[in-house]
Amino acid sequence: MVLEFKILARPSSRNAFMELDHDEKTIVVHVTEAAERNKANKAIVKAIARFLGTNTANVAIIQGMASSTKRIRVDGMNTSDFDAKIQSLAGTS
Repeated sequence: MVLEFKILARPSSRNAFMELDHDEKTIVVHVTEAAERNKANKAIVKAIARFLGTNTANVAIIQGMASSTKRIRVDGMNTSDFDAKIQSLAGTS
């Protein structure tokens, strides 16, 4: 199964973490890496893979490589598992 969703990237943050923006209904991914030479994008892929419990090979940025708004594709995860992970994120924000 393939999932696609939108995130908002926040590179050069003091701390790396993820949160749910309830107003925008978007996942916000904060990473400490700068948005230069693809460093932040690689960190975002790693953070999402770690959060979802999957391999980085299963996570890809499919749109917005040079933008703060990105579309992410995750291979091999079903919708119910994804929804459960997002609910846990909603509980921590």
